Amino acid sequence: SLTARGGVMRDDEKRVVICDMGGVVWKLINMEKWWDELHYANNLWTTTQEFQMAKKVTLKSAWEPFERGDIRAIEFQILFQRNLGLTSLSIPDFWEKYVHIIGEINLLLIDCLWQMRERGIALALLSNLDVERHNHIRQKHAHEYGIATVAFHDLFFSYQIGSRKPEPKIYRHVFREVSMLPQYAYYIDDWLPNIEGMIAAIPDMPSENMLLYNADRHDEEAVPFFRRHNLIA
Repeated sequence: SLTARGGVMRDDEKRVVICDMGGVVWKLINMEKWWDELHYANNLWTTTQEFQMAKKVTLKSAWEPFERGDIRAIEFQILFQRNLGLTSLSIPDFWEKYVHIIGEINLLLIDCLWQMRERGIALALLSNLDVERHNHIRQKHAHEYGIATVAFHDLFFSYQIGSRKPEPKIYRHVFREVSMLPQYAYYIDDWLPNIEGMIAAIPDMPSENMLLYNADRHDEEAVPFFRRHNLIA
């Protein structure tokens, strides 16, 4: 492949784009509404403040460990329901509610990724995802999952690595696996702490190579970013 300078690209100049899945490649449902519906379903708390406190505890004690693969599905389900007062939900109803968070595929970004791939740019997907949601997406949305992931050379999921964004371990793991130099890497995520996590974990990666991007709010920012860095035509 050719560099922007017109010369042959050396092995140590090859580029990689690391991209989040939920909220970037794949649009999400309104997560605030999703949490609100859980609040209405709980049978312990009546105030928003109490529910928000329970939500914080649940994220730390159940959600984050499950995304790391540190706890089993049954442990997660028990902790989640107990902490949030959702004990009246049956186990099937709980999982039905939990896994349904995805929306439409971001076809604009998918098109850009294919343009990058045709230019010889390596593509890596990096997502905080637990095994239950991953299995649900692969089984119930197989066609969309294929569209969302087929352009990528590598897929990295937090539960398989034992670390989640924005923890340093997960970023360092990805860079070891893709074998690319940080100065030729680009990172796209929809959550600022994950961008900050990359900066802290991989200090040699230029901050201008990172894009805070949400598929529902920042569509107009993606293409100019990609063109500015000569990732697409």
